[in-house]
Amino acid sequence: MKESFHAAILKICADTENGSSVLLHNYLDTLKEFSPSTEDLKWSAEEIRKISREMIILHHIADWAQSLSGKDIRKSIVKYEKKWSRLADVHFINLLRHQQKRNIRVLIHSASGSVFKLLIKMREEGMVVKVYQTESEPEGEGIIQFNSLKEEGFGVELVYESSIPRYLEQADYVLLGMDSYDDYFFVNKKGSLEICDQAKIYNTPVFLLYDSRKYISKCYVERSAFEVVPFTPIVTMI
Repeated sequence: MKESFHAAILKICADTENGSSVLLHNYLDTLKEFSPSTEDLKWSAEEIRKISREMIILHHIADWAQSLSGKDIRKSIVKYEKKWSRLADVHFINLLRHQQKRNIRVLIHSASGSVFKLLIKMREEGMVVKVYQTESEPEGEGIIQFNSLKEEGFGVELVYESSIPRYLEQADYVLLGMDSYDDYFFVNKKGSLEICDQAKIYNTPVFLLYDSRKYISKCYVERSAFEVVPFTPIVTMI
């Protein structure tokens, strides 16, 4: 039996395992699949706004979606997706400005759709990538991304939190997504602050994936699964 529009939206809102870019993708796919009425579109936007405000991009997309009332929803979404479809290309180009190695070891944290797409792009461009994926306590969403990377054929090791310093010493750099940022801090899943602090000790660069849609005037957290991390010299936005 086909899932209803309301059930699909509530499933997205209940997802605590994926990052904001994946939830955004799932929301847009659901809107395209169901082409909801104006009333249902408004309802979906209100439900998406109930997701914690750390994921600021979802609140922006809810405002945008509600503005589609009376318009061709599918056409508007295709146009929106096309506008933002080349982020992985931009991230890759910016990464090469800082790191030119073609055989690399990279540590990643939590589950980030943006990081996942960049890793795919790196491999497409001929890079040999060994991935160290953190388990990402307390929710363990890193395990899901670990399995996805294995399915994609990456060489990947699952890293428990207590072992992160050892893997940071081996890694060429860290790749992190984020849920929001301001001029001084960024918000990401718990454990990101410790990774950045440990990266300073081993002088391991941390590359943070830029997305202008995630800018906010002042970072804050509502859920204990997130934390605020300061920008330091070890962190570079790409």
